[in-house]
Amino acid sequence: MPGPAKFRSAAALEPAIKSGEITIETLDERVRRTLQLLKRTGKFSDRKSTPEEKSVDLPEHRALIREAGAEGIVLLKNDNNILPIDAKKCKKIALVGPLADYAAAHGGGSASLNCHYKISPLEAMISRYGSDIDIKVAKG
Repeated sequence: MPGPAKFRSAAALEPAIKSGEITIETLDERVRRTLQLLKRTGKFSDRKSTPEEKSVDLPEHRALIREAGAEGIVLLKNDNNILPIDAKKCKKIALVGPLADYAAAHGGGSASLNCHYKISPLEAMISRYGSDIDIKVAKG
């Protein structure tokens, strides 16, 4: 995993070696297996430089991301064709849940994401309906 070796650093291993919890032979075997894997996967001969990370914000990328997000979520069953919400027929909307007013765009750790922009469900509803509909938020 990315990041510093929290449990595999010399400082973390030294007490375990001194106490006999881990032997030098076991440590050597673990290192050997890691090096064998790197050799088998060509990581010693493939010395390409890592390209610099970049951000590309294109309309077609936004459209694809929106489509993937829409296809991957089910909010509710559309009984009686209530969706899309008609602002002329609907006067109040309740957004319920701890993320109603939070723009969650990642799962944390290696799933973190630097977005071009983020918008919470509440911000999206206000943007879409303005003051035409009374929008209430509850943490649930």
